[in-house]
Amino acid sequence: MNNKMVFHIISLMTFFLIICGCYTPESSTGVEILPGSIKTVAIPTITNKTPYYGINEELTRELTEKFIQNGRLTVADKKEADCMLECEIVRYLLVPLSYDENDVVEQKKLNVIVNLTFIDLQNETKMWDEIWRETDAGTEIGGIIEEVSFFVSGDEDETETEQEARARIVIELAEDIVQRTIYGW
Repeated sequence: MNNKMVFHIISLMTFFLIICGCYTPESSTGVEILPGSIKTVAIPTITNKTPYYGINEELTRELTEKFIQNGRLTVADKKEADCMLECEIVRYLLVPLSYDENDVVEQKKLNVIVNLTFIDLQNETKMWDEIWRETDAGTEIGGIIEEVSFFVSGDEDETETEQEARARIVIELAEDIVQRTIYGW
């Protein structure tokens, strides 16, 4: 057999293993950060420290759904869970990005920051956290940060409401939180 044929056979075998569910690709780092003893996670309703009503419930629902889709951790009540993911939304910032010739806003940016604390309930210890804060130098670090830009005026096919942009950012935040929880960065 030549090298080309061996490559094709290995590729085909890998494809079938993935399809059959016998092999699950790891993250880009290839290493889970969770101990093997952790199988279940509690996700209490996310705290909202912003004046924007309802985003915490939206993110709690989406985060729960993303953990179910991922399958690595089973979502459970706190009493039965091995660990708990506490989240709080600490920033919801909507700013204009561009204006038209009449000073009407054309494009906006939505920025949302979420703090995370991951607690091992079996040992009653904090495993890690991602907390947003400003440094003495005025820079911002920590937390899970997502932002989306969207057009609010112009071509109707390209415009988006704040609610639609918010729905996108909630999905992106949930995906990032699951990634961070299971695989780290």
